[in-house]
Amino acid sequence: MTDVVLDPVFWELMESGAPAFVQCWLVAEGDRVHSGQALASIHIGLDTVDLPAPHSGTVEEILVGSGGSFTRDDTLARLIVI
Repeated sequence: MTDVVLDPVFWELMESGAPAFVQCWLVAEGDRVHSGQALASIHIGLDTVDLPAPHSGTVEEILVGSGGSFTRDDTLARLIVI
């Protein structure tokens, strides 16, 4: 199993301290995904980016729902890696 978090590079490119939230999930729990596939749209400050799958696998659990806010250290979802 692996945790899905927003890549630190995105945080550095965007405003520090800006509110961050999941705009919408593009997958559901139980969906099979491949490495690099967009899992969700993430909004930070004035920017929106796609959250890519770090590995191929199955979405086990979504921890921050659509519209939910998160911080730099939060896990957004968990994947069972295949």
